[in-house]
Amino acid sequence: MSTTEYAAPARGGRLLLPILSSAYIAVTLNVQSFLGMLPLIREEFALTAARAGLYNSFHYLSATVVAIASGYFVDRLGSRRGALVGVGSVTVLIFLHAISPSYTLILALAFLTGIGFSLITPSVSSGIVHAFGPTKRAGAMGLVHGGGTIGAMLGAGAIPAVGVALGWRAALALTGLVAFLIFGAIRRYFPALPDEQQRGWHGNGDGGSGTESSEGKLSGTGPAAGRRNRSFSRGLAAVLRTRSLLTVCLMGVTFGMSYSSATNHMALFLTDDLGYSPVLAGIGLSVFHGAGVVGGPAWGAFNDRVLGARRRGGLVMLVVLAAAMMYFFGFVVAGGLPYAVVLLACALLGFIILGISGLYFTTVGELAPAGLAGVATGVALVFARSGVVLASPLFGLLSDITGSYRTSWIALGTAVLIIAATFRLLDAGRSPGVG
Repeated sequence: MSTTEYAAPARGGRLLLPILSSAYIAVTLNVQSFLGMLPLIREEFALTAARAGLYNSFHYLSATVVAIASGYFVDRLGSRRGALVGVGSVTVLIFLHAISPSYTLILALAFLTGIGFSLITPSVSSGIVHAFGPTKRAGAMGLVHGGGTIGAMLGAGAIPAVGVALGWRAALALTGLVAFLIFGAIRRYFPALPDEQQRGWHGNGDGGSGTESSEGKLSGTGPAAGRRNRSFSRGLAAVLRTRSLLTVCLMGVTFGMSYSSATNHMALFLTDDLGYSPVLAGIGLSVFHGAGVVGGPAWGAFNDRVLGARRRGGLVMLVVLAAAMMYFFGFVVAGGLPYAVVLLACALLGFIILGISGLYFTTVGELAPAGLAGVATGVALVFARSGVVLASPLFGLLSDITGSYRTSWIALGTAVLIIAATFRLLDAGRSPGVG
């Protein structure tokens, strides 16, 4: 089997990308629907901006705590089972959101939802790493993450209008039903991956191959490494000894900070600072996510074909562009612009920020030690979700203190630039010719 071409699963190989995408759609549709309806929810529960920002923090706090264990779970049991458990648990918890009598209880449910959500990214990343060669992974990863962005776009753009018409609780029940249908589709149509079968997934065992990646490291796929019976502690130790991987994980912090601040507060920024209605604010958030549908695969293909799979340089470029857009929001958009221009700015911000994710997880998967793509993804998620947990409430707190989101955008742009510069300094000693 070629290591540079798509390794078609034994059955239903063409379904792999849409099925992996649907798992992302199930969780992002629900989470972003809630965030898109925050203006309505805040009105019912009388929330400050900082307290509203706690939803993302609680959601990603649990996801961060269990991220590495989730990756190990996926390495042991496979992408299909990981996706089923993740989507199934989110489905149940979203229905409970819809009947919750208090925001405090909703925050507790957000914490539990994060645990189910934590299984999705390692399931998706592991599936891609085991089905695609290094010359196609970034593009495939971008396409799958773009599917998640479709869910976010629908949740942020369409569901707030449903919330205005029927109430936010009925709207959340509707998105929970969609997640339930996706759970059924995954259970029926998820294809078997040859590498997972050879490694004992769908049964027992773990491991991966020693396929050489474009970063000059073992990608963690294939039957040879699958015969190595690693314990969780040994696998985690192997990942933590991979200095190049840990250095790249710094860039995950920038993604988490950028993504959580923009998604948790965009609708509030558009309503509070710019005076738009909840429906128009939801459209702005939807446009942000919609641009990411194009941005994820576009930046992945650009990195594969134009930059010659130079992952690190591509990540730094995207973070610098994201910081530039944050400054634009703080210095220009916050001062007031025509709605069409604001939507264009939201689109550019989403196109850039959501392009970071696919490239980041592709890089992590390629740098992972053999057979440990899931654990490596879990470690990478700890860094990314730490940025989520810390940034979102601080972004809102700055708004509460200053009376607007202007300072929040400027501070966020400065923070991600500092982290990107730190990464570049720490990464200066890598092997020549590696991106």
